[in-house]
Amino acid sequence: MAAQDPEWFTAQQNFTMYEPGIEEEIPEVFKTYHHIPVLLVAYLAVVKHYGPRLMKDRKPFSLKNVRMIYNLIQIVINWYICTLCFSLVGNGISDPWGNGCYPVTSVTRDPNAYKMIVKISYYYYLNKILDFIETVFFVLRKKQSQVSFLHIYHHVIMVLSIWLSIFIIREENIVQIAAINTLVHVVMYVYYFLSGLGPAIQKYLWWKRYITRMQLVQFLMGMTTLVKMTVTGCRNDTRFLYLWYFNSLTLFGLFVHFYIKTYLPKKKKE
Repeated sequence: MAAQDPEWFTAQQNFTMYEPGIEEEIPEVFKTYHHIPVLLVAYLAVVKHYGPRLMKDRKPFSLKNVRMIYNLIQIVINWYICTLCFSLVGNGISDPWGNGCYPVTSVTRDPNAYKMIVKISYYYYLNKILDFIETVFFVLRKKQSQVSFLHIYHHVIMVLSIWLSIFIIREENIVQIAAINTLVHVVMYVYYFLSGLGPAIQKYLWWKRYITRMQLVQFLMGMTTLVKMTVTGCRNDTRFLYLWYFNSLTLFGLFVHFYIKTYLPKKKKE
């Protein structure tokens, strides 16, 4: 008798939560968890072992034009996903306290809302996979110091958590996460694109630290929503709460450490 997948790791058990079921909208490969370990192991192997080994005795690639195109693509994709979120529920998506339990269905009566949630969720997940390319660029440019624990952890935990959130747990709150996160990423990739234009533009890019501040605010907004969901007894899947409490707290801590290390002046030793 063939072994069956654990119910917790299959999307089929929650088929009726989204109408139409997300299974009707996605390729077969994403319907179960099997692609996740393959994807993550391949990513870690390339950026931590095979990539640095390949580049050891080679000169770094510039990849300037490729990176510029990549940054433009990321700006367009993130802006598109962000506009989908806001077009669905308007400014209500930015009120994590008032619309914490059901940020979509509490502010819209659109009969196609669930179809849009599926669309946003799927595009958002694919975009998190696309983010892996950034790390590959670091490796090919021999910027291995930028392949930090924070960088790797952030990319890996987001792919894993978003897949669990949209294919297993299936809470509409993922739209709120996607809206704020993609907005931050639009600003971030605009910065990267402008920075790639050279020293003539870079001297005006004094606002880099504010991108990290935006990311910290993002995590605080997420934790505010989770607190609201907890204290008001929202009838949401508790797995969503546990998962995103963990993500928000760990990422907030790591980004605070990065901010202090990078931007705050160090005390001189006497």
